[in-house]
Amino acid sequence: MSQNEEKLTNAIKTLTKLSQARKIVQEKQEEALANRKYIEILFSNKKLLPDDFKNIKESLETIKLFAQANLRYKEALANAEEAKIIVDKALESIDSANEE
Repeated sequence: MSQNEEKLTNAIKTLTKLSQARKIVQEKQEEALANRKYIEILFSNKKLLPDDFKNIKESLETIKLFAQANLRYKEALANAEEAKIIVDKALESIDSANEE
């Protein structure tokens, strides 16, 4: 595999990671925001019942999944700009060859 092919393969992998992370972020964001209220319950003076603790635990897991996906998305986004340029150059070469 040539160096350019390897760069293109890595660029596609990077863009795939970005796509996967964005999908999870979009799927989990609304659910995580809805579960944010359970964090507030922890800081209230209200006596918590066993079901409250169960709900809090489940909510924190959802929030954690969203937050992790959001971090992965931001990392992937930072790397994706270079990947996008590599893919654009590869596509540009195809377009240029077809025009000649």
